[in-house]
Amino acid sequence: MTDPNGHARQLLDATESHIAVMSTLERAMTFSEHQLQDLEHLGVRDQQIVHLSTAINVVWPLIAEVAPMQDVLDRLTGLEVNLSEAFTRTMRLTEASTALLDAGEACDRIAQAALGNGGKASVLQDLLEPLQRALQAVETARSGLHKGQRRGRNAKNWAPIRWIDDALVSGWDEVYPPHAFRMTNLGRHLPVRPRYPFKVAKADQSKFRQVADLCYGAMRGEHAGNAESAIREYLKWSKVQQQTKS
Repeated sequence: MTDPNGHARQLLDATESHIAVMSTLERAMTFSEHQLQDLEHLGVRDQQIVHLSTAINVVWPLIAEVAPMQDVLDRLTGLEVNLSEAFTRTMRLTEASTALLDAGEACDRIAQAALGNGGKASVLQDLLEPLQRALQAVETARSGLHKGQRRGRNAKNWAPIRWIDDALVSGWDEVYPPHAFRMTNLGRHLPVRPRYPFKVAKADQSKFRQVADLCYGAMRGEHAGNAESAIREYLKWSKVQQQTKS
């Protein structure tokens, strides 16, 4: 008996290679072996897994964890202090080099070391302008932040759920093309198309919810995430869309 999803990993390898070629600078999302096993246990087909793999690589920035604002502020403040001290100390040393013997010798030794490393004797003077630009950039970044905890942008963003929904439907249609199966009592010579098992639902026991949780887990570096809030928002959005069309 053959594994109904035995070809999935080969297809995933090809998808992951394509993603790597597209951009080596972007983070690549992949399903772990345990997640693949869980997807297969839920009845997710090879083609669906490939579509899901593509989807999570598109939408993962939408659910990326956001650091507390105070933590970011602390990082910038510490860097600003260090850059300011480096700039001040470097400037004072160069200014004192002509008046103080110790400062002059220190600058001479730095210049000689720079020349020995293939650099310029003016290494200290050349450092002042970049330090000042970096300090100004950090000051600007810090002043644009506000203290306090901020919530992630991910909890209720329904866009990833739409991608997951579309991926499951697209993969299912590839495995069971509507034109090749009997959809009604007509076309009795065709086989009956299997019932689609991944209807969007937020209940814990629903297959869609379990697949979505595994996708969120893959995007967040966990075994399974929690997609309930996003699914709820997606269902609300879908209802509005249906009402608008009717």
